[in-house]
Amino acid sequence: MTDGEMKTWHDQRESLFPTRIPYSAIASINQQLPKLEFQRASAALTAYSQEKPYRGFYMTRFHVHYERQPSAVTDAPERAAPPGNDEGEDSHYAERREREAYAALPSDFIEACQRKYSDWGWPIGSRAWRLICLDAYVGRDVSRYKIGTNIFTQDRNRAEEMREKQAYMDRVGYVKLIGELRNQVAMLGGNIDVVV
Repeated sequence: MTDGEMKTWHDQRESLFPTRIPYSAIASINQQLPKLEFQRASAALTAYSQEKPYRGFYMTRFHVHYERQPSAVTDAPERAAPPGNDEGEDSHYAERREREAYAALPSDFIEACQRKYSDWGWPIGSRAWRLICLDAYVGRDVSRYKIGTNIFTQDRNRAEEMREKQAYMDRVGYVKLIGELRNQVAMLGGNIDVVV
């Protein structure tokens, strides 16, 4: 996109999305726009504005619509990729983009993720969980998320061990208490072998 096309795109965005966007977000958007095709980006804005329910303007969601639009440059060897985490964005915006992309996944795919990866130990809805689902959706190898020590599984195992130790200590304590009570009854002259 040229500077003039970027201005036209922003005018179109403001008319289709009557929301106030922070200057830091506009600066981030302006870094991404030169890599995009103007006609395709304009069509993506129109398609995005018709999406219901209306939730405002998010660049990550715009890129979803942008990728769905046909490219005007048909003989180009490769299309411009959507911006990644190396665009200078801080982690807050990167995580927000991940949440938005996760929310855009089909619900049946999310259910399949829950069935397939539930025993990996990551809490459903956590950032790691979203990354597993997002990477699986685009066909990346997600086995690296299972490799290594899983702190959540360790915590569950440690809690189970503590419950078992506590149950054992309770049993030992009760046995000891019963023995002490039997001794006191015997010292007082009572019969400890009576079953009531």
